[in-house]
Amino acid sequence: GQTIFKNWFVDFEFPNNKGKPYKSSGGEMLDSELGRIPKRWRVNVFSEVVGVNPKRSLPKGVLAKKISMADLIPWQSWIVPYKIVNYDSGPKFIGGDTLLARITPSLEHGKTAIVSLLEEGEVGFGSTEFIVMAPQEITSCYYIFYLARSREVRDFAIGSMTGTSGRQRVPSDCFDYLKIIVPPEDLIQRYHNIATPIFDKITANSLQRRELENIRDSLLSRLMSGKIRVKLK
Repeated sequence: GQTIFKNWFVDFEFPNNKGKPYKSSGGEMLDSELGRIPKRWRVNVFSEVVGVNPKRSLPKGVLAKKISMADLIPWQSWIVPYKIVNYDSGPKFIGGDTLLARITPSLEHGKTAIVSLLEEGEVGFGSTEFIVMAPQEITSCYYIFYLARSREVRDFAIGSMTGTSGRQRVPSDCFDYLKIIVPPEDLIQRYHNIATPIFDKITANSLQRRELENIRDSLLSRLMSGKIRVKLK
């Protein structure tokens, strides 16, 4: 998914109407404030096309799934562990939202993941050290995830950190000043259709792994306590 994202949206080698790489096949490129970009593409402010910390409804005191910073693994797209606790505070999110670590060194270490452990209509919450990114004008959650992982966005966020050494954080409003290149929606949707089965498989594998780990832990404790025994031939 990341390889295709870079090929299409960074190198501009998305398939043209003949199925050939756009830029290297002589596709029309136009000047923009961010350099030469393909025809029909445009420049816009990040927070105008991607929802940054969107409003979600979750009353205080309601039991909900909570994701902490420790639950994110560097450079891993999926999230497995979580806790079910009463909501008190913190950013809220739904399935498909991207969680971007806003604190050093978690951001530099690649803690960025997409939420796939919530049911449809379910709202979860997390650490105050997350920035939540969600579909807005750009409707593909997978495009937004890889956009958040891109060098352009990561370098900008890291460079915008404020605070004392060792406790620096990315201000949410910094994305009001980041300009990005925005492809046509039909191309983003083509990418979304390619990425969907990839992430569906990742989600299925992570859920199966969680079930197998639970079975292993249950059997191991019973084996160690002598409640079950393995016959030796």
